[in-house]
Amino acid sequence: MVPDVILLMADGTQLIVEVRVTHACDEAKLAKLEQEGLSAIEIDLRRYRTSADRQEIECALLSGAPREWLNNAKQEKFDEQFRNWLVAKAEREASEAQERARRAARAEEQRAMRLQRDVEQRAQTLISAVRTCKRFTREIPDFAENLMEARQDIPWSDTRSVGFAVRDCVWQAELVLEYLTDPRAHDYGWGGEFKVEQALRHIEDHIIAGFRSPISQPVRAKLEAAWPDRKLPTEAVEVFLDHLVNEGLLTSISAVEYRVSEEYLAALSRRTMRLQAIERRRSELRTRIDAIITRLPASEQMGFEFEVWQGTRADHGEAGP
Repeated sequence: MVPDVILLMADGTQLIVEVRVTHACDEAKLAKLEQEGLSAIEIDLRRYRTSADRQEIECALLSGAPREWLNNAKQEKFDEQFRNWLVAKAEREASEAQERARRAARAEEQRAMRLQRDVEQRAQTLISAVRTCKRFTREIPDFAENLMEARQDIPWSDTRSVGFAVRDCVWQAELVLEYLTDPRAHDYGWGGEFKVEQALRHIEDHIIAGFRSPISQPVRAKLEAAWPDRKLPTEAVEVFLDHLVNEGLLTSISAVEYRVSEEYLAALSRRTMRLQAIERRRSELRTRIDAIITRLPASEQMGFEFEVWQGTRADHGEAGP
């Protein structure tokens, strides 16, 4: 390949100049330029082919005539460097992404281990609290015993709970006092619903501290494994309230909302009226007895106690007031 003109640049590189008068450079020449990494431009002088004006042709060669790159070795080198940079950048970003993924996986593994330790610790803390509490929850307070004795119409339930600081009958007695005895029961009748969470707040003092806040499912699973046949406070209260629904004392409004049934309120009113009538007869009887005792000599009045006398009559099967 013999070029038309070879220009030597200031940096020592060569620039081939091809002058187009008739035909453009063929494909073979273009391939040769690219293969040897030579920079070349083509100046189009076809419109000056018949010109005899030397100055016009010189001006056209220097600046006036159209020209284009046949091959730009510097651009090719730059493009290659740029492609290499892109490849290196992609490899670097892929490596960084892999490293981030490894760090994220390690962090997730560590987080899972921490969560597992936290679950183990929380579950063990609750289990220890229950075992400690069990040594002090055998006694039944007087109010609960008296209520269970007086209200044998209440269907007490063995809910087999865990997480309470008292026996089941004690917290059940507290709920019965709040929702099923006069005068509070009428507050929870028609239009006076209550929710499980309200019932839990009412007996919060009877729940072991650690069981008062929500318990995560993993910790719950540990507790269920330790006591497979026991119910945590929330479930125990729900079971008891549902039991009262089945027995007709409560009406279920939703899965967690209840009200006192109309049938039970009617029965409670009748019971209250009956007790009030008994108390009136008792008061009248006492008034009459006191009037009789005051007429007796002082020596015969000593030692007489109305409650003891009435209890003796009841023990002998005599009619009460």
